[in-house]
Amino acid sequence: MSDALLADRWHFGFTIMFHYLFPVLTMGLGVLIAVLKTVHLLRGDGRYGALARFWAKIFAITFGMGVVTGIPMEFQFGTNWARFSHFAGGVVGQTLFMEGVFAFFAESSFLGLFLLGDRRVSPLVHWLSSVMVALGAEPLAPTTLIGQKTITTPEGRMSTETGAPLRICEMFNTLASPVFIERVAVHDAPHMQRAKQAIRKAFQNQIDGKGFSFVEILSMCPTHWKMGGKEACQFVGNE
Repeated sequence: MSDALLADRWHFGFTIMFHYLFPVLTMGLGVLIAVLKTVHLLRGDGRYGALARFWAKIFAITFGMGVVTGIPMEFQFGTNWARFSHFAGGVVGQTLFMEGVFAFFAESSFLGLFLLGDRRVSPLVHWLSSVMVALGAEPLAPTTLIGQKTITTPEGRMSTETGAPLRICEMFNTLASPVFIERVAVHDAPHMQRAKQAIRKAFQNQIDGKGFSFVEILSMCPTHWKMGGKEACQFVGNE
């Protein structure tokens, strides 16, 4: 492994390790703040309002840390993993843009209104800002999952423009730690038997302590692919 590749991995791993923590916290805190503010509005109990303001400050710190780690992380997709960006950028870029619109612009705007608008706007508007903060935080999860889906499924990309779906085995093969990597399919009986053997070998490697093993299994999804069963099996066989 070259020194440049090792440095890229440490650089990206350090960034994403911290960034991963903050979106998860904002998704949970956003809902908590909205619930506390709703109870405060309905019952008129100032304790819930105070709790909402307290957790909003924690939310603001978490959001700020998410921004300062997320922006460098997105640049590092290109600077550290240029091949991946060239291969999947046409797909992943759209979901990252959606995440930026929801998480950065919408969420930050209403968070500012919630923090600075207390006692300056009506209680209903202040409550609405808390709800919008929660709604701005929650799309972080589906946009990330959509990015994963569109990289690895045929419907998420045009192969003539952005290449074939990403092969997970090829990504894991760049690592030094795996001792066994296999890509199998389950579209007919012989391949099912091969898949069983690969899975058995992977588990045995783990039991024997030989190291990390990974098996990528291709299966059919005729409904989602809008194909018949025969066409779906042929598609998997060609992959």
